[in-house]
Amino acid sequence: MEPLVLSLDFSEVNPAGSTVRGYPQNGLNKATIRSYMKYDNDDGSFTLYCNMTTGNIDHRERWGSAKGMPFLMSHLISAGVPEDALRQGPQKVPLHKLAGKTVYFNFVRPNLLPDGTAMEGSYPKYRWMSEDAFDKASAAAGNTQAATKKAVESGDFQVETPENGAGPKPTADAGNIDWILGDSAK
Repeated sequence: MEPLVLSLDFSEVNPAGSTVRGYPQNGLNKATIRSYMKYDNDDGSFTLYCNMTTGNIDHRERWGSAKGMPFLMSHLISAGVPEDALRQGPQKVPLHKLAGKTVYFNFVRPNLLPDGTAMEGSYPKYRWMSEDAFDKASAAAGNTQAATKKAVESGDFQVETPENGAGPKPTADAGNIDWILGDSAK
């Protein structure tokens, strides 16, 4: 047998089965940027994809060249690119240098079919944020969840409904929402 030598680059590849293509959970997430891919469209515009990994889930976001610029800018700021640097006019952005960086976002999954694919016309939504904003949102979410759990466990928490007598009763006038405000609306 003759020697066989291949030139291979596994720097942005995960072993088969180590990740799953899909969507992160709804809510606050972090992802590691794996790579960017640019596709030129026939009309002269382009579509940019960012491949990322959250936990063991591979996912990607895409931007069109015109309408997607504000969203791409938010993504780049999330990856640690200074906003001031992005506002210095036309420039070449070395996206490959962002591979391995962490980005922060709030995620909303698309409506999914039983097989886990997105329903037609339903798309994932990323709201990119800085690491600082992510930390503050995480702390606020954690504090709210902890306080709610403590109140429920202590018995101090009760959902107010007209049926249990804890909430206001609606009036006969369905178009009048003053009853929500109680007596202070009068």
